[in-house]
Amino acid sequence: KWKPGLFALVFIPPLVLSQSDPGIFYRALDYGGAFGVSTLFLVLPPLMVWQERYHDDKPLATKPLVPFGKIPLASMWKTAGTLIVEQGAEKLGVFDWAGEVWEQFQANGNLLTN
Repeated sequence: KWKPGLFALVFIPPLVLSQSDPGIFYRALDYGGAFGVSTLFLVLPPLMVWQERYHDDKPLATKPLVPFGKIPLASMWKTAGTLIVEQGAEKLGVFDWAGEVWEQFQANGNLLTN
């Protein structure tokens, strides 16, 4: 009873959107891939290790493979955060803008002239 209407509701909006801007799904995959993969492989592993090691006071089942306790985990989080912020800045065009400002500064000697 609802299948044709549900099909239309699910299929037609993306179809119209893709016809109006064919590259929109590639851009969405680019954003999803950049931030999704970073979260999955850079943020979650140290978070899981931290949770297993330091959340409860129960003894660990095995000896930790990475020495020095909290320092390497915090370093992994800092690295992950830095990479995610860098990807966000790149997607927003911050680096291109900063390069243009730097070129203007080198050409004119100050930042206030156009």
